[in-house]
Amino acid sequence: MTGYGNSASAPDRPTSRDERHSGTFSSATPTPPVPTRENPSAMSADWTIDTRTVVGLLVGIAALGGYLRFVGINAVVGSVPIVLWGTGLRYVLDGVGASPTLLRAIVLFDATGFINSVTPFGQAGGDPVSGLLAARVVPMRYETGLAAIVSLNTINRLALVLLDLVGAGSLLTHVAFTGSVRSALLVGTAVVVAIGAGGAIVWLRRDSAVELTTRLVGSLCARLSRVPRFEPPSREAIRRRLRGFVTAIERLGANRRWLALIGCLSLGGQLAVGATLWIALRSLGAAPPFALVLVIVPVAKLSGVAPTPGGLGTATAVLTGLVVTLTAIDMATATAAALLYRTAAFWVPTLTEGIALLFLLAVPARSDESTISTASTASITPAASTASVNDVNQSDTRLAFAIAGGVATLFLVGVHLRNALIEPASPLVHVDRRWPRLRSGLDGLRTPERRDPAVHPHHGRRGHDRRHGQQ
Repeated sequence: MTGYGNSASAPDRPTSRDERHSGTFSSATPTPPVPTRENPSAMSADWTIDTRTVVGLLVGIAALGGYLRFVGINAVVGSVPIVLWGTGLRYVLDGVGASPTLLRAIVLFDATGFINSVTPFGQAGGDPVSGLLAARVVPMRYETGLAAIVSLNTINRLALVLLDLVGAGSLLTHVAFTGSVRSALLVGTAVVVAIGAGGAIVWLRRDSAVELTTRLVGSLCARLSRVPRFEPPSREAIRRRLRGFVTAIERLGANRRWLALIGCLSLGGQLAVGATLWIALRSLGAAPPFALVLVIVPVAKLSGVAPTPGGLGTATAVLTGLVVTLTAIDMATATAAALLYRTAAFWVPTLTEGIALLFLLAVPARSDESTISTASTASITPAASTASVNDVNQSDTRLAFAIAGGVATLFLVGVHLRNALIEPASPLVHVDRRWPRLRSGLDGLRTPERRDPAVHPHHGRRGHDRRHGQQ
C-alpha cells in the first residue's frame, strides 16, 4: 500500500516536474540547496533576491519622498481614507459572502467614490449605481453588492457622528463660545444626530420599510412599462431583491468582531479627513483646535445632499461659512483653507477614482448575477459562452452610468440656471480671486517655516477690522 505516510514504499529519488504536475508525489522531499562556498549558485540566487528587495524598498521610499515634496502632505493625508475605507469594504464583502482581494476592494471603493462625485444627492444617488458596479466586479448578486456598499457607508456615517459628538462635547466643556456660536454648534450637532437616529428607526422597522418600498418601486416600474424594450419586474421580484438586501446586512451584523474592525477603519478614515482640513488651516497660519475640526467636517458633509454632483458649488460655501462662524478666522483665510481642503479631499482623489472606474469598466465582468434585467441566467446554455453574459453585464452597467451621468448633468444645468446654489460661481473663479492667499497655503504645506504670521486668527482688533473691511 502506497501513500503519503508510507515512507518504506516511496522511491529514493527526487520528484520530477512531470510527477509534480500530474499529482503523483513521492514522500522523499528533496532538500533545498544550502548557500555555501562550495555551492555558489545557491548563494548568488539568495543574494539576488535580497538585493532586489532592498533596491525596491529604497526606490519606493525615494518615490514617496518625491511625491510628498511635489503634492504636499495634505494631498497624501487626503488619500489615506481611500485605503482605510477600501480595506473596510474588503471585510464587508467578505462578511456578506464575497471574497475579493484587498487590492480589488480598494480599487472598487475608489471607483465608487467617483460615482458619488458625479451623481446628484451624493451617496443617496450614487449607491445604487455603485452596487451594480460591485456586483459586476465581485461575483455576487446586485442586492448583495448594494448591501455591502450601503453598510460600509452607514458605518462611516456612524463613525462621523461619533467623532462629531466627541468634538462637540470637548468644545462645550473646555472652550468658551458666544451665545450664537454655541447655538450654531448645538444645531449642527443635532442635525447630524437626527439623521443618524432616522436611519436607526428605519432599520428597526425594516420589514415595514421593505413593503413600503416594494409598493413604491412597483408603481414606478408599472408606469415605465411603456418604455420600449423595458420589461418591468414584478412586485414579488422587487420584494425578493429587497429582502436579499436586508438579509445581507443582517449577515454582516452577526459578526461583531468584523464590525468592530470595520468601525476602527472608518474612524481612522474620518480622522484623516479631519486632519486634512486641520493641516490646510495650519498651513495658512490659523490654529483651530482639532476638536473644532471634528465638528465642522460632519456638518459640512451635509452639503453632499445638494442636487449637484459631489456637492459642487455648495461644499466650499458651507465649509467656509462654518469656519468663519465657529472661529476667529477671516473670510479670505477660511475660503483658501476650504479650497485647499476640497482639493486634497475631493479633487485629487477624484482623479484616481476616475482612473479606477475606467479600469473596472474595461475589465470583463466577473459575475453573471450583476445584471439588472429580469431575464434568468439559467436560460443561458453552456454553448452561449461567458462572452455573451459579459456583454449583457457590460451593457447593463454602462446603461446605468449613462443614466446617472445624464441625470447629474440635467440637475447641474437646471440648478445653475435657476440660481438655486448657495454659491453658483465656478471653483476656478474662487481660485482666481483667492490665489495670493491660496499660494501662501501651498507654500506653507511644503515649507512650514514660510508661514505668514499676519494671517494668524488671534489679532484682536486688527483682525476684526480687516474682516469688516473686506466685507
